[in-house]
Amino acid sequence: GAAEQGTQSLISLLTAAFGIGFAFCIWWIYFDFLSRRHPKGNVWALFSWSYLHMPLVMSIAALGAGSLILLADLNAPLSDNVRWLFTGATAVALLAMAAIEVTLHRSDTEVTDFRVSEGMKVVGALVALGLGAFGAGVGRLPLLGLLLIPFLIQMVYGVYTWYNRDDESIATDHYHG
Repeated sequence: GAAEQGTQSLISLLTAAFGIGFAFCIWWIYFDFLSRRHPKGNVWALFSWSYLHMPLVMSIAALGAGSLILLADLNAPLSDNVRWLFTGATAVALLAMAAIEVTLHRSDTEVTDFRVSEGMKVVGALVALGLGAFGAGVGRLPLLGLLLIPFLIQMVYGVYTWYNRDDESIATDHYHG
């Protein structure tokens, strides 16, 4: 979308960077908290795990489409529909990842606390929905920046827990042996 603009402005570059930032943050959180673990051993967990990926993928597509909408007309004010597209997609992504996390088996060496990890996702989704409901006066770049904060908090928590693991969890981590 940014490449289709004739000339680049700071607003178009920042809008494109925020759009890429959403994809990067979701990718990081998914692969840091979810992908290395397997669904629990019952049919409902596997069924739920499978179908909960659908709203996650839909939210990623919605955030990408929203970024293209913003880039198409940089001079237009942020409409309520576009604000809800971003806030709703952010909330759905966070809630889907929290729900997927519930379906996963937790090993004894898991360094994240499920209450903290899932709770931060739910609170982040509520913050996003609050921005949808009460963010009518917020501009496009501040809104995108505010919506990235719940993702960034998850990423910081992931880095914190990764670097504060004890030696036993490192030794039994299936990535390291």
